[in-house]
Amino acid sequence: MLRNDDSGFNPKVTALLAVIFLCGAAFGALGMNLYLHRFLPPVKGPSFAFQGRRITMEQLQRDLDLNSDQRETIKLILDDYGKYFVNLEEQRQTLYQSGRLKILDVLDEQQKAKFERLLRNDKPQ
Repeated sequence: MLRNDDSGFNPKVTALLAVIFLCGAAFGALGMNLYLHRFLPPVKGPSFAFQGRRITMEQLQRDLDLNSDQRETIKLILDDYGKYFVNLEEQRQTLYQSGRLKILDVLDEQQKAKFERLLRNDKPQ
């Protein structure tokens, strides 16, 4: 029924699987984004996470008794990593938007409206 030829390859099935994958990736990214911003408190000042534990510059200074050279070097390292993670977030947002647009290209107008409501977490009508 779904086979077009003897090779076993069906472009419709492949496209459907790609759309399902992109939907899963988009909803997973959205869920993670909502979780991170809603349930994890923002950290003030330079910090980094190691094995799920956030360590701030103030903790390092207090617990390790850093000298001024160490403090400045570590602050530069943390600033570099902070910029790197901001760049990753921008790339994630670009990927999310790309997947969203590809999904919208497949849908008709009524489905597009429902899909946009789903992304806003509204109940479909």
